[in-house]
Amino acid sequence: MRPATVHYGARRTAWGRIWVALGEDGVLAVALGSDPVGKLSEDVRARRPSRLAHDPSAVEELLDDLSAYLAGRNPDLARWKVDPSGLSDFRRKVYEAARAVPYGRRVAYKDLAKRVASPRHAHAVGTALATNPFRLLVPDHRVILARGEAGQSRLGRAWKARLLALEGGQTALEWNGGRP
Repeated sequence: MRPATVHYGARRTAWGRIWVALGEDGVLAVALGSDPVGKLSEDVRARRPSRLAHDPSAVEELLDDLSAYLAGRNPDLARWKVDPSGLSDFRRKVYEAARAVPYGRRVAYKDLAKRVASPRHAHAVGTALATNPFRLLVPDHRVILARGEAGQSRLGRAWKARLLALEGGQTALEWNGGRP
């Protein structure tokens, strides 16, 4: 089987760099932060045999939507199909359920777990979200602790709090550890 061509590119935003990888079956990765392209390539190839091609024009529209989101607008990110290649059925279900959480809303890990398995699977849901390869398209930041705190994120609590504040209409946020 010949490796599929996956187009990738990046853009600087006020939030830092966004990296994306887009194949013919959908988005394979959205990464935020300073991870080099080698990490993106490694993650994509671990899920699917791929030949990565740096092609900013092929991913420009996706980067435009993600940049608009980070600028406080609400583009239709649901229009971007995610490519679940290499993911377990459980992770696919978790990501589908997380994508169903509307912009500006939040859901507890245990409640999302109820949607995909049972409340006892809340920790497994957290683990799946911690390894989410589709940042922003699968809005893992909308999944919070039952007591209302943001909780942890692979990107850090500050990122999660900033994204929640962005969706709440705040333009600036001082992180206070989740306390009111």
